[in-house]
Amino acid sequence: AGSDGLLLEYLLQSKLAVHLGSALFVHAGLPRTKDGWRQGWVPAFGGGPERDDVPMTEWLQELDRLRREALDSYVASLATSPKELAWSIVGGYDHEQPGSALCQYCMRDLPGEKQQASVVYNGWLDGDYQPAQPDSATLDWL
Repeated sequence: AGSDGLLLEYLLQSKLAVHLGSALFVHAGLPRTKDGWRQGWVPAFGGGPERDDVPMTEWLQELDRLRREALDSYVASLATSPKELAWSIVGGYDHEQPGSALCQYCMRDLPGEKQQASVVYNGWLDGDYQPAQPDSATLDWL
């Protein structure tokens, strides 16, 4: 894999979430776990703490920072040897494999039947495959 691939070019230009006028575009849904909605959720990455209720403008900036830093570290790693223990084996936001924070953010289901909030792997259906309506706190945040 090189730094001139089409998928990498796409990812370098992409956004995890975009706010245009009164519309918010996300890949799969708003941050939600099986325990409920997590509006403005930012995972712990790059040495920063996990946070909830981050105002939307800052939340969009933080998601873009996560994407950008993960991809920048991946591109910088292309000239080095692969890590011995791959991210896919152990996971984590701060794994030594470049790009691990973005890979982790894309996962909803975690070991131990846990779920994390993500706009990449989520949806608008609940556990019984019924429409999941945002709660009032999430609607206020929007």
